[in-house]
Amino acid sequence: MRTSIWICCFLGAVSIALQSISYLDFQPKKILLGKGELLEQNSYRAAFYAHVLFGSVALAPLQFLPWIRKYLLIWHRNVGAMYVFSCLLGGVSGFCIAFYAEEGPITL
Repeated sequence: MRTSIWICCFLGAVSIALQSISYLDFQPKKILLGKGELLEQNSYRAAFYAHVLFGSVALAPLQFLPWIRKYLLIWHRNVGAMYVFSCLLGGVSGFCIAFYAEEGPITL
């Protein structure tokens, strides 16, 4: 049961990351098309693309596999540091773009 849950979480994270990476071609599409004048602001675009990039990196849960912690400790620590860094930058950039969300105060 535990393995099944981990596999479902892993596949969900990978699918979200792959879908998000499609925005890194820097062509306005889908969610960005409704932003209008915000797309002209370099600060908004930079925060959006930083959120996509660092959020996608943070979705890589491989460092949590027990055999990686046991046999690849150095790799596990380096990926863990990258995970924390990505969470921090992805969160800060997400907070910045949340001020312009159309869904209301729940996004903040």
